[in-house]
Amino acid sequence: MGLSTPSKSREKQLRRTRRAAAATHLSLTTKE
Repeated sequence: MGLSTPSKSREKQLRRTRRAAAATHLSLTTKE
C-alpha cells in the first residue's frame, strides 16, 4: 500500500510533464 501512494504521485507528475511537453511542442509547431 505504501508503494501505491508514491506510484500515483509519480504517474501524476509524469502526466503533467508529458502534457507540458506536448504544449511546448504544439507552441513550437504553431510558431513555425
